[in-house]
Amino acid sequence: MRAVKYTASTLKELLQSTKVATLIDLKSALDTNVNMTVFRKLKELSYVTSYSHSGKFYTLPEIAVFDVNGIWSHNSVMFSIRGNLKNTVQDFIENSIDGYSAFELKTILNIEVKEPLLNLVRKKQLYRKKIQGRYVYFSKISQTKKVQILCRNNKEQELKTGSDQTPEKPVSDKIK
Repeated sequence: MRAVKYTASTLKELLQSTKVATLIDLKSALDTNVNMTVFRKLKELSYVTSYSHSGKFYTLPEIAVFDVNGIWSHNSVMFSIRGNLKNTVQDFIENSIDGYSAFELKTILNIEVKEPLLNLVRKKQLYRKKIQGRYVYFSKISQTKKVQILCRNNKEQELKTGSDQTPEKPVSDKIK
């Protein structure tokens, strides 16, 4: 029987000390050049991949301290409980009260979101509508979309009439 050379505990120790690591860091810790070896060991740990930096960074769920929006940042590397950027963007929109513009999402996620939004619209996974000269993204689910658009129109009308000078977006129950 062959002795176990690579252990998940080696990766866990590295991540606990550094909080985040790249694939190169993880391969170095295991003393291997094989990506699949690292991914097999990461799978044992239930890892999280960054949504910024093209998913280049890894951490463990118990290390990440997610905020009320399910976002965690470490040295400008962004992580989400929803996974990659596409999933994060889609989930935010699907569970929003009045949809999001690209600017609003960029403000929350601290990363450019135009490309994943456009891809989701092209694949008909989100709906996009121009409101007050800018695109706002909504759920693809018909009933949800109707409610979101109605709420967005009401919000825009309130802003136009000046009755609400400091609008705040409540976080959906699902995200809480």
